This record gives sequence, structure tokens and C-alpha cells, in this order.
Amino acid sequence: MRQRNLIPGILFAILFSAVPLAAQDEAVISIRSGSFVVDADVARHPFELVGTKGFRASGSVFIDGGHFTAWTTCNQVPECVPGATVPIDASWGGLDLPATIKYRGKTFGTIGDDSGMVIGFSGNLTLPAMSTEPTTVTVPFEFAGRFFHVDVGGGLLTGGGTAAFELVWGVEDSWVIERVTFEFQQL
Repeated sequence: MRQRNLIPGILFAILFSAVPLAAQDEAVISIRSGSFVVDADVARHPFELVGTKGFRASGSVFIDGGHFTAWTTCNQVPECVPGATVPIDASWGGLDLPATIKYRGKTFGTIGDDSGMVIGFSGNLTLPAMSTEPTTVTVPFEFAGRFFHVDVGGGLLTGGGTAAFELVWGVEDSWVIERVTFEFQQL
């Protein structure tokens, strides 16, 4: 339980220290649409973020390249029993977040000395009663991130939406996550 209380502090440290601070032109960008899909059947998990001020980012991550509390709790431990509330905190950054960003008329990657990005999701998933049928649970999530490029400055990313968790009952009497789709919505 103590480890879960550390997640918000760790995410804060990642978001605000891993990417260099930009000058006065750092923008606040609201992510208005896009998605991030984590699927148990594929190795790389794609995302696309579309925000205000012409911001756009797309790429993919390996689940093990970051941190995803619900995925670890339900698929690796497994401890996702009916009625339990599991944090959906997740974060990726640096070399584990390869992406292409379009912003202020420039297109650039996130890997290199002159640019970078970190992203994080937070929320909670309350697990349903046991069922032999696949079950989908939809929960709200909050999103925060940051990006920087030496030529265009940087920005704080904010947003949220709904996450649909597709669950199946596992052989170890616990829910297993088959797929999660984070859908961004204009807040």
C-alpha cells in the first residue's frame, strides 16, 4: 500500500525534471482528442495525442519501458479480485517514449539531446464481480505531460477522458486485463 502512495510524487518528479525547462514561451496545451491502446496481444502500444495550439504527437511504447500500475497488478502479480480498487497510474518518458511531434510548424522526434517528452495517466479502476464472460469497465482518467524541443520551446500537456478496460477472469481467481483503450476527450 505504501508503494501506491509514492506514485503521484514519482510522476510529478518525472514530469517536471526529466525534460529541460523551457524559456518563457512554454505553453499549456490541452489534449482534446486521441487515444492510447494497450493490448496484451501486441508488443508495442500505439498512441496519438491531438491538442490545442496545433500540437500533435504519435508513437508507441513497450509496456515494460514505463510504469502501469493496473497492468502490473492484474497481469503480473495477479491481485485483481472483485471489489478491489486498483490505481491506473501509468507513465513513460525519455528513450522509452519514441514519438513524432508536430508543433509550431516543425516536426521532430522525442529521442535526442535537443528534445524529449514524458506522459502520465492517473485514475482508479474498481473491479467488478467475478464473471465467466469478458467484461468491460469504463473509468475516467486524468493526463499530464511535458515536451521540449530546443527550436520551438516546450509545453505542459493536460487532458483526460475515459479508459475502457477489457477484462477476463483468469485461472488464478483474478481479473486479467486483455486491453485498455484511453480515449481523450475535450474537458
